[in-house]
Order: sequence, then structure tokens, then C-alpha cells
Amino acid sequence: MLDTVLAYKKQHQVGRFAPKDKTQSVHAVSIPDIPLGSRCEVESSEEGLHKRGTVRFVGETKFGQGGAWIGVEYDEPMGKNDGS
Repeated sequence: MLDTVLAYKKQHQVGRFAPKDKTQSVHAVSIPDIPLGSRCEVESSEEGLHKRGTVRFVGETKFGQGGAWIGVEYDEPMGKNDGS
């Protein structure tokens, strides 16, 4: 008798106990060819609000879910990363 969820998952190989799919290959991430220091304009979800800034980072991150990231330093202190 299984008396815990953990024991059930181990026995039935569910979740983190599932066998790793060996057919999955690590796909290469395509990094855009955007030079650091480039000027850009970022469109906001708010209509008519565009933010201008400078590209400071292009590449993969440890915190992201894969894919390329582009870091922009805004000209004006806006949002949660306002430099304070």
C-alpha cells in the first residue's frame, strides 16, 4: 500500500522521478546579432508609451527559460528597475 504521494511518484515514475527522455537534444539558442551600445525603442503594452534606451546585454541568462535575452538601459528611470 502506498501511503504518500512521494512513494506513489517514485513507484510510478512520475514528475521528477520520470526517466529522462534521451531523444531530447539540447537545441542551440539563436543569439540575435545586435551590437552592445545600440540605440533602441521598446514598445509598451500601454498604448502610445514607448521607451528609448541603449542595449547593454545580449545573450542567454541563468534565470531565464531558455532563449536569448536583450537587456536595455532606459534613458528615463521607469519601472521597477529605475536605478534606485
